[in-house]
Amino acid sequence: MGRRMTFPPLWLDLRTMGWNFSFPLVAHLGIVLYLYLGQGGRVGMLTEKTILGTIGLWSPLLITFWIVGLYQDWFESDGKEALLALPYKSWAFGIGRVLRTTALYGFFVWGITRLLFLFSSDRGVSQMWWTILAASILFFAALAFFTVALTRRLVFTYMLVAVFSLGEWVRVYSTSLRVGYSVPSDRTVAFNPFQAASPLPGANPLRVALILFIVSLLLLFLGQLFVNRREYLLK
Repeated sequence: MGRRMTFPPLWLDLRTMGWNFSFPLVAHLGIVLYLYLGQGGRVGMLTEKTILGTIGLWSPLLITFWIVGLYQDWFESDGKEALLALPYKSWAFGIGRVLRTTALYGFFVWGITRLLFLFSSDRGVSQMWWTILAASILFFAALAFFTVALTRRLVFTYMLVAVFSLGEWVRVYSTSLRVGYSVPSDRTVAFNPFQAASPLPGANPLRVALILFIVSLLLLFLGQLFVNRREYLLK
């Protein structure tokens, strides 16, 4: 029996994504142009709040396209039996690829954020904000991985992630509106995948990041369990 290899080449993963790879890049380009032309970036008046709020909202969501794109050939390809027979370790095909792709995406988002601050008089971004953003990106990457492994359908994955994201955003927004009229419970503010864009008053940022990280690990583990079951993926 041949020795199992560790990772598929990165270039192969990027090519496998197809349009899913290009869409977040184009979307971030649109974000840069919008903030530069429409939010004062052209005259150096772009504010830190605008930059962090926009990046904190859209960048975590857009990684969904990269993660789903990694596995589209598994579930919507006539040759998925051949793909699943390739000599790669199960963890490399699952968690390993997700983490590698997430790291690459995170570096890209870091570059976009630094670029936007060139058009702003503000210069300070706290390390805690970067930590929360990284935890949010990892969370949505893990959520997409778990959902696509569970449903084995790309459309269902996009729909479920979209419904969850919209529901969470409405919850966070409505909670922020209630501040001043009632005191949100610790459980209400402790889990917030949009903390980088819309931090809830009373929430401990480190606790929020830690909870997102723990939930991400759980989703990655559950998704990997499905990836390990080749007979399930072939159904």
